[in-house]
Amino acid sequence: MTNQRSLSRKISQELDKLQREITIKLERYYKQKVKGKQVPVDFIRQNDKEIKGIIRDTVQSSWLYAHGIISDVTGQRVDITTRDIEGIELTTNNMENYYWAVAHDQLTRETALKVDNNSQLVELEPFNLHAAFVGLGGWFVYLSYNESIKSKAAEVGTQLKLKFITREDCVDSKICLPLNNRIFDIGTVPFEIPLHKHCHCKLIPVLV
Repeated sequence: MTNQRSLSRKISQELDKLQREITIKLERYYKQKVKGKQVPVDFIRQNDKEIKGIIRDTVQSSWLYAHGIISDVTGQRVDITTRDIEGIELTTNNMENYYWAVAHDQLTRETALKVDNNSQLVELEPFNLHAAFVGLGGWFVYLSYNESIKSKAAEVGTQLKLKFITREDCVDSKICLPLNNRIFDIGTVPFEIPLHKHCHCKLIPVLV
């Protein structure tokens, strides 16, 4: 149990570091390329050659970090395969779509107006930009890690099971906490992790 707790902390520290790094990049990109623009987000996206690369780097880092965890637990060499490449590309594409959806909502909020009680047009209060991208960055990192753990564990073999671990300061008593320490057979995890916004739960491989 102590080893699993230490492993859980190690994973969280690395993934949280990746989250901080991607959050800075996503927010910087938005401020430089999207914020205040008078053109639709779809137009900006069509002419963009940067954001997908930023997202792919983080997805790949999280994905390959999961390989290292499985290698450490099993003592086996873990190689990248076609299945991994396809998983990284699919996850990157999905995360890119999420990014542009958030960017659209942010830009719309910045330019939207409403009628106040005096029948005057006033601007809406903007969303918290930093909080939005913190949540998005965490989603990218933790989903990529957990999808990689599930995928690579299935390739490595049946001597592994996957243990669901919440973050140490988990306060989600309805969604995450009831699943804490639950162990799943390979291929039987019935949900996608993160389970909700700002969820930092993770799967760790355990030998049986």
